[in-house]
Amino acid sequence: MPIAIIGGWEEILTPLELSLHLYDAFDQEKSVSPEQVTKVIDRYKEMAGFSDKIAAITGEQLDKLVASVSEFDLTKDFLKDFKKEAESFRKDQEDKDK
Repeated sequence: MPIAIIGGWEEILTPLELSLHLYDAFDQEKSVSPEQVTKVIDRYKEMAGFSDKIAAITGEQLDKLVASVSEFDLTKDFLKDFKKEAESFRKDQEDKDK
């Protein structure tokens, strides 16, 4: 079960750092709760250089996102269209660099 997705303009928390914090919590209490994960994330958010640019998706919002993604029908046509859009975006960026 996913607990959180966190993103920002910089690396907020590495998998190793999170694992070490959760290992300590598990070692003391023999379980890890979503609240403990949120505390770790909040602690690292405070240390971020761009803390105002951090988004964390948790709880019901995360459950809805996971359900939506797992229900999405990833078709060949969708991927072709997505590739065209990405190529167009890349060309626009290259043109701006000239």
